[in-house]
Amino acid sequence: MDGAAVVNIIRPTGTERTFSGYATATFVPYVIAQLRHVKRVDIVWDTYKENSLKATTRSLRGAGLRQRVAPDNQLPRSWKDFLRVDQNKQELFQFLAQCVTSNDSERQVISSHGEQVLSSHPCDDTATLAH
Repeated sequence: MDGAAVVNIIRPTGTERTFSGYATATFVPYVIAQLRHVKRVDIVWDTYKENSLKATTRSLRGAGLRQRVAPDNQLPRSWKDFLRVDQNKQELFQFLAQCVTSNDSERQVISSHGEQVLSSHPCDDTATLAH
């Protein structure tokens, strides 16, 4: 799964108040629902490198406000503006990667986490985790 695409599609519904609420009530249930059809879900998150062509393109889309992502922090009023800030997205993606790989599902979720990989269960085949 393209984690960034899912975050853009599965937005907060309005009932969640915090980032933890968004993760537990919206994002993680969406991923768990995907596990009904497969044994494993892999989530890959975008990385944002300064001085790249993509960074220049993103900067032309406008700027949002910087907001720290922490479990008890309030969700932003404008999800779209929040996602315009690369540092917001980086923190959100790492937070969601930790949340989704901490689930109690019997099936496996593997997620990129910056330059590392997280797994909800021990992996039998480390070759499948190669970048």
